[in-house]
Amino acid sequence: MPIVVYGFDTDNLTPVISNRNLSYLGSQIVASEEFSVGAGGQTLFQLTTDIDATQKIDVSVNGRLKREGASHDYQRDAANNRIDFNYSVLEDGYVYIVIYSSDTISDSNYDVGVGGETEFSVIGLDDSKTLDVWVNGRLKREGSEHDYLRDSANEKITFNYTVLQGAWVRVRLS
Repeated sequence: MPIVVYGFDTDNLTPVISNRNLSYLGSQIVASEEFSVGAGGQTLFQLTTDIDATQKIDVSVNGRLKREGASHDYQRDAANNRIDFNYSVLEDGYVYIVIYSSDTISDSNYDVGVGGETEFSVIGLDDSKTLDVWVNGRLKREGSEHDYLRDSANEKITFNYTVLQGAWVRVRLS
């Protein structure tokens, strides 16, 4: 199961992690975690761990998941082992990078179209898998009293509200 960062404890600059089982942070899933505090105007973050072009990585700034790609938030430079942001990270911005070693993680990204959407297809969804869902980089909660419901029989999730046009939705199964 992936580790989900909600933010950072600014007193000791440590990530505030979800209530997941942290003993799972071994080499089974996570190859490396990297943490940096941005200097004003910084766009490049050098990694101490080698990355390749196909490894799954999560990059968050101040607890908000970022999207990879030239037209999004950052690009990976595997040849130089670094993350290149497409904009300047603010002074004292907390950058947290998780590099995964597991190939059992499946991510789907959706760009919400005209009129918004409530349902998203999740191929391979079943009750035995961990499901994490973000909207515009913010982690959402499962349940009728929260953000969305899981429908494993029909391999989809349904939000309890309309996700607005232009939003980015990431769905992760592990």
